[in-house]
Amino acid sequence: MIFGPIAFAALVYGVNQGGDAGWGSIQTIIGLAVGVAALLLFILVELRMSEPLLELRLFRSKSFTSAMLILWITAAAFYGNFFLVPVYLQQVKGFNAFDTGLLMISPAIASIVLMQIGGRMYDRIRSVKLLVIIGTALLGLGAFLLFTDSSGRGTGTIIVAMTLSGSGHALYAMSLNAFVMKAAPQGLINRVTSLNNASQQVVGSFAVAVFSTLLTTRIPASFHSVPQIDAWADAFSFTFLVVMAVAALGVVVGLFLRKPTEQVVKPIDQPTA
Repeated sequence: MIFGPIAFAALVYGVNQGGDAGWGSIQTIIGLAVGVAALLLFILVELRMSEPLLELRLFRSKSFTSAMLILWITAAAFYGNFFLVPVYLQQVKGFNAFDTGLLMISPAIASIVLMQIGGRMYDRIRSVKLLVIIGTALLGLGAFLLFTDSSGRGTGTIIVAMTLSGSGHALYAMSLNAFVMKAAPQGLINRVTSLNNASQQVVGSFAVAVFSTLLTTRIPASFHSVPQIDAWADAFSFTFLVVMAVAALGVVVGLFLRKPTEQVVKPIDQPTA
């Protein structure tokens, strides 16, 4: 309870300071150093506890580890798009907060519809790999459309891009979370939900920090040669390109996703209190 919040907060702070004050600044170095040290202490303490806050022994399962890895990659791409699009609409496209909120309805509707379709597809084909590959590819395609967009084009491309991103995430979300549960050792399956939820929140926060840092770092380099609005557009295009690369990595990792091996019923050995 002490080392975990310190670790994650310090790492996010260090990444943010890297964009604001520079990667060689004392704030960045201290933030990242404290974060890494606290994270290592958090892991060591958790592995020694008989009743840990987060059950890190789940990662002894290769199937569980691979499933969590792709869950983190896809979460980073999804949260990156989710964070960047509203800012992009207001800074580059000139929309106010109300109009931005209206445009953000499209991915929400797509998520509602595709989540039902994704669940039924999983029941039929029983292949989480296919759903992950298709869904992550849709995420990447949405980021690509935003990457190729410019301040002079209409909102149609943006709506399509956001709809694709929302559809992609909804397509694999339920099936991938179910796969994570199935991949966990049965003796520790009751500890999966807390670890899954906590890790996705951390990955989402870290992804937002990284993408915002990339965005702010890119803008000063563009201000000297182009107008301000074009500098913002260039910075967002670059950041959306990075999101697309993360989604592409998710597709590649998804290709290696395998059905969970048979897990032993007894729990993994716990240390004595």
